Amino acid sequence: MTAAIKKLDDASLDYAFSEPSFLEVFPTVRHSLTQVLARHARFHVGQVSVWRRAMGLSAIGRSFR
Repeated sequence: MTAAIKKLDDASLDYAFSEPSFLEVFPTVRHSLTQVLARHARFHVGQVSVWRRAMGLSAIGRSFR
């Protein structure tokens, strides 16, 4: 995924997001990628971390710091 994103140029990143219903939140491909890469993954890591603690398992050994 990282290799594919590195190949994107500014014109590709600044292209209008393809789903009209999300244009207010994600006006460009750049906006959507930023959300997915910077926030969405962390959200799910947090969910897994909470689930692990609830099951009495150790915390996830990786930090986003």
